[in-house]
Amino acid sequence: MEKHTLDDENDKAARSISIIRELLNDESFKDEHRTVYNFFTRKSKLDFVAVILIILLA
Repeated sequence: MEKHTLDDENDKAARSISIIRELLNDESFKDEHRTVYNFFTRKSKLDFVAVILIILLA
């Protein structure tokens, strides 16, 4: 029974992360929440989405 509960929790976490990743990659979401046009536009190995996901998973 415990394994089933852990699987359900893992599925919920995976779905949540997937939804957050999609939202953070959505251009209209980024445009709506930028205070300055060029914020979060630099391309680097650790882009904005990766940093946010790392913070959420820590």
